[in-house]
Formats: sequence, C-alpha cells, structure tokens
Amino acid sequence: MPDAMARRARQIRSQPSIELIRQKIGEAEFFLDRLRQHNKRQGSLPNPPQYEFSYHLSAFLNAARSSGKLLAWKVRNWWERLPKAEQSLHDRLLGMRDDTVYSGCVETNEQTKEVRVRFEANYHQQGHAYLFQSLQGEPMTYTVTHLITLADGTGAVQEREIADACTEYVSILRRELGKIEQAIR
Repeated sequence: MPDAMARRARQIRSQPSIELIRQKIGEAEFFLDRLRQHNKRQGSLPNPPQYEFSYHLSAFLNAARSSGKLLAWKVRNWWERLPKAEQSLHDRLLGMRDDTVYSGCVETNEQTKEVRVRFEANYHQQGHAYLFQSLQGEPMTYTVTHLITLADGTGAVQEREIADACTEYVSILRRELGKIEQAIR
C-alpha cells in the first residue's frame, strides 16, 4: 500500500490536474473570505482578536503559494510573464508566505484608528453597552488595518490593504488558470 501512495504522490507532482489547481485556488479564496470577515468585524463589540487575522493570512499565503506552484507544473515560470506590478505582488506575497513559515509572523504596516463602536444586532450585551454609552459618552474602540508596500511597475511604491492585494492575486491565479484551460481546449 505505501508504494501505491508514493506512486500516486509522484503522479500528482508530475502533472497536477486542472481540478486540483482550482481546488487550491478555492482554498485561498476561503481564507481570503476569512480575512475580509475579520476586517468587517473591526469596530464592533467584541473586536476580533488580532491573532485570527494572522492565522487566516498565513493560511491564505500557503494556499496561494500552492496554487502558484501547481500552475508552474503546467506553465513553467508563469509569473515571469506577468506585468511588472503583478510580478511585484506575486513576489511580495511569496516572501510573506516564507516569513510566516520560517519566522512565524509577517510584518505589515499597521494603521490603528479609534472609531465609534458599531453595535451588532446580535451582540448579547448591547443593552449594557447603551447604558455605558449614556453615562460615559460615546463608546470608542479601535480598528487595525494591515497594509503592505508594493512596487507599481514604474518604480513607484504604494501601500495597499492586504485583503485587497490578496484579492488581486487570486484574480491573477484565476486568469492564469483560464489561459491554461484555453490552451488545452
């Protein structure tokens, strides 16, 4: 049985299916959705723990890297054909993935902003929060936005919100997979 499993693993590595690549991109999208949900929950009570963002970002980066590696089995060095700005994004996200794997964290530019508390309809202590609000003034909390610095292809650099950059990268992966599917037909 172990020989059959090893043979199957070699087959997958030598020629991943389009379906497997789609599945890995779907996995990246799943964790990207978690990043977006985390951002959406910012400013409400309770504020989401920051470690959740790190966990979801790490999972996204690993799934995105796997997707890119599987694409490379179909089109060698596919990222070298991308426009410079997209190559910069690809390289930055791969570097971030390596940071999460080998050092346990990714450095981002964090912008912290004090904001009014957004009360969610299902928040179980909403009545207590309103009481606090009426006695102490407007309740405040904070939001944390994670940014990365990217080259735009002209040599200029810009800061982008991580979930937006990840969304763009998934679009690139999907587009490149579409090109492979077109070539097969």
